[in-house]
Amino acid sequence: MLCLGLVAGALFFDAAFEFPGFAPQLRAESGSRNALYYLREGDRHLAARDYRAAAHSFRLAIKKNPGHARAHLGAAGAYYEMNDLGRARSHYERVLELDASSRPARIGLGLAFVRLGQFSAAGELLRGVQKQEPGNVANNYALGLFYHLQGNLRLSEAYYKKAIRIQPSHVKALVGLARLKADQDRPDISDEYLRTARQIDPGEPDIYAARGQIELARAFLENDPAQRTRALENAHQALTTAHRLSPDDVFIEQNLVRIDLYRNRSDSALQRAEAIVQRYPRNPQLLYMMATVHLRGAGRNSAAVRKAVQRMHRALELNPGDSMVRFGLEEVVLENGNLFPATGALRRNLAAYQFERGRYYAGAQRREVAEYHIRRSLKLYPFHQPALRMELERFRRAGNYEKFIGVLRRLLRADPDNLKLRNRLERALQEKNKSLAYRAGLFHDGSVPERANFQRTPLRVFVFDMEPAAAFPAHPDGPDRVARALSFALDREGSVKAAPAALRSAVLRRVRQLSEDPSRYSYGVYYRPEYINLIEDAQRSANGIEDDITHIVSGSYRSTGEGLELRYEIIEKKTGSVAGQFRVRANGRDALPALGVQAAAQISKLLGARGRVVKVQPGNIYVNLGVVDGLRKGAQLNIRRLGTLRGVCRVAEVSSYIALCRPEPAASWDRIDPGDVVLPTR
Repeated sequence: MLCLGLVAGALFFDAAFEFPGFAPQLRAESGSRNALYYLREGDRHLAARDYRAAAHSFRLAIKKNPGHARAHLGAAGAYYEMNDLGRARSHYERVLELDASSRPARIGLGLAFVRLGQFSAAGELLRGVQKQEPGNVANNYALGLFYHLQGNLRLSEAYYKKAIRIQPSHVKALVGLARLKADQDRPDISDEYLRTARQIDPGEPDIYAARGQIELARAFLENDPAQRTRALENAHQALTTAHRLSPDDVFIEQNLVRIDLYRNRSDSALQRAEAIVQRYPRNPQLLYMMATVHLRGAGRNSAAVRKAVQRMHRALELNPGDSMVRFGLEEVVLENGNLFPATGALRRNLAAYQFERGRYYAGAQRREVAEYHIRRSLKLYPFHQPALRMELERFRRAGNYEKFIGVLRRLLRADPDNLKLRNRLERALQEKNKSLAYRAGLFHDGSVPERANFQRTPLRVFVFDMEPAAAFPAHPDGPDRVARALSFALDREGSVKAAPAALRSAVLRRVRQLSEDPSRYSYGVYYRPEYINLIEDAQRSANGIEDDITHIVSGSYRSTGEGLELRYEIIEKKTGSVAGQFRVRANGRDALPALGVQAAAQISKLLGARGRVVKVQPGNIYVNLGVVDGLRKGAQLNIRRLGTLRGVCRVAEVSSYIALCRPEPAASWDRIDPGDVVLPTR
């Protein structure tokens, strides 16, 4: 749900009644007509909807008189109507510095916060105005938008309708109701609201922008290729009209770029995007969209990839707190290792950031999030010494000899003459041979769990792209990036892992190949039951993938200026039934990693650990579950064969990947064989 062009004009024209001493201020300036002249020019351009000219005139007025609250308010309204929200916000804030009681500025700033996704700040401002003046039509409309973008359609509708009761000709509230009814799948009522709005003001660009976005949403959900093509054409016509009426509205231009991408018109998308970025070179969202256009439109040749990375890096410099942009940039450089080697400056800088975040969360005792960032750092730059040393300490505390020795050897490759490291490696090798796994003869010297003489059996889940709450997400590749971040969070040591990246890519690629309308999947492949067969086909043809996919993860996400929200469900692959539904939220600069870590923890908890018996001795049973699977000394395990309970045992000793259990009763060990399924009791 994207709402364009709001009530800045209405706010502006009420300004004379909101600033104490406003008329004397104008009279005082009558001797020097410059500021007043530019102010009136701004008014004239604003009334004509020439927002760029209006902003220019108001800036000149401010230059003549920097403390002119009325000029700042006019500039804020003009920038708001062009969807240049950063500048609109700064001017609204300046007005409030000059007059903290200004209701138009408080409403305008609240609307800017709503559009920026900063809902807590917006709510404080708009509710404050509502308490003081419940009949303010502009504020009622703003609250309608506030609740609309948060998904509370009941309250949104109530405030939109209240605005219309106060002022029946309030076009933007009518357009808001049209969008809301479209979200509720009531196209007939939506069309009626738009017709009424057009009768009142046929030149209002927001009417056509709304029509375009409603048609885009229909195209986004439409399965029939012909109907989808028709909806895209309708959207293009409506947005072209909106662009003609408001040529400086950057959101309308962005949507035209996205339509070009949907219609596989990459050249047109590139031209439009370049023109927008030339006008707004410091807009990080536009730069990131431009990068997406480069990646999709130029066949991923090296020049296009380098341009995309430059745009993404610049977007990250302008907004370093956008975790989606950071993750997207990391994924592109990882996918193009020939262009961006691990030892290069870009990957080393990205790795250094991840390491610092990992160290921060380690100090804050948030172990899972810290581990995510350290793993991410080492994926970007495998030789990052501080991150390797943090991993070394983690494996030492966990008694994970295999991983501990592996990290020591990596450190020694970089510093072969380090006697302290060599001594630690010698002691670790000696201690390893005393560990449970080696005493039981389950590991050979130099082996790691993946190559041991028993097989680890984690459950595998297939993560589909996450559907955005809006037809066009703020980050075009967001559906894929959220899914990949969750997959990365699952790919830590434990009993549940994501399907291999190669398998996931093969399945999603096959979906696109089989589609009659491949452009339908420009922004993501979302789960449908018929795709289960494609997963099984891809597994049969893949090499080296031994773990069966048991579950599917599917869901949707919402991106705001404050963070991310993910709603997802876990589906059993064999039955298609939903095993669990969840919602997680995360804010701040690490929103995407935190979201992935939370979801991975919930998935692991729901599905639980599942292993096998790997060795049986009189009175002793060895199973391939350990500390990394959440097993603890004293835990009770059920042992089953073909769905029948064969015995119960209790954990007597546990290491990272293996556990020694004692059967209960002690004489029941001979009923258990290697290969039997092991399930921890809950």
